[in-house]
Amino acid sequence: MAELLKYMYNPQFFERLNAVLIETIPSFDERRFIFRIFDCTWPDLELKQRTRQVTLALHEFLPKEFPEAAKIITSISGALRCRKEKEQSYPFIFLPDYIELYGLENFDESMKAIEEVTKLVSAEFSIRQFILKYPDAAMRQMTLWSKHEDPSVRRLASEGCRPRLPWSQELTMFRKDPSPILPILENLKADPS
Repeated sequence: MAELLKYMYNPQFFERLNAVLIETIPSFDERRFIFRIFDCTWPDLELKQRTRQVTLALHEFLPKEFPEAAKIITSISGALRCRKEKEQSYPFIFLPDYIELYGLENFDESMKAIEEVTKLVSAEFSIRQFILKYPDAAMRQMTLWSKHEDPSVRRLASEGCRPRLPWSQELTMFRKDPSPILPILENLKADPS
């Protein structure tokens, strides 16, 4: 399945994405972005490696200070949602990947960005690094999200703290003691979505 998924990063996808990046990133250079992604390594990259390649290319065009970059990431996500990209959102997984990779030292700004980005594409992979680094603060945030009005944010609250999640790092501390997850599950056990 991953073999087929890696082909989602195709010219049609980047045409749609670049239209949004041109609108949201000052001095975005579409040609340089595409050349940065489709370098000589691209054909041999697997799905997650391709996602990371897009993340790294995007980083070249965003402010180096994460709080400023997070605002643009949030704007990109909002613009994509306005264009009805939610229906085929998985290719945009590079947005939460960006937050995980560059925002780990900026907890508050990252939580705000994740809350918005997960409305487009699930941030269940990226939130795990924040849970590992800031377990108490992250689980407080996840508990708040479990009561969020948006079902995608509520879903992140439960999926993001699963002890085992395919394609992601295991949260072994919750296998040993799942009690921090229980308030989230209690909030969501009757969730209609």
